[in-house]
Amino acid sequence: WGFDPESNWTFDTNLVSADTGDLQQLLGTSYPAHGILTGQFHGKGTRANPEYSGLFDLTNVTAGTWHFDRARGQVTMRGGEFRIANAEVRLPAHSPAEPAGLVTGNFLFNTGTRQVAFDLAGAGIPLESIDRIQTARFPVGGRLNLQLRGQGDLRSPELHATLRVVDMKLGNDVVGSFEGTADSDGHH
Repeated sequence: WGFDPESNWTFDTNLVSADTGDLQQLLGTSYPAHGILTGQFHGKGTRANPEYSGLFDLTNVTAGTWHFDRARGQVTMRGGEFRIANAEVRLPAHSPAEPAGLVTGNFLFNTGTRQVAFDLAGAGIPLESIDRIQTARFPVGGRLNLQLRGQGDLRSPELHATLRVVDMKLGNDVVGSFEGTADSDGHH
């Protein structure tokens, strides 16, 4: 028996409430991201040219210092390209009375060239939930809305963003709202 590069194969699998830590252990990987995965995944092609696709729904997600209530979308891996389409990430609300933040968009990564392309929109993202901008002495609050698109090398993509912060809070004081744009050539 042999599994040559031109050998054909297919698979279909359904996961229901699978712990991603268990899946990583099974696959021999270890990423600082964990959650509960439900999804339908399909694979086909040859050993030399595999294709994977699926719909996924992750809940209770942690990735480094970030926490998401839910992340879902459509994933495709084919010909060295990894694509997430129609992604939706729900961020936790700072308090039960506030709505959760939402980020939607598309992401493409080419594993061979390490090139990335993305187009994201965020609405009502609670600044209180972004640990990297918080200090005990000077907490930052408010709601962030953004449009972010970029492309280029994974470590230094060209970026274009429009930002709007509503009811920005510094400490206990609401200082107002502001809008701005940010552009980067990948280095500046």
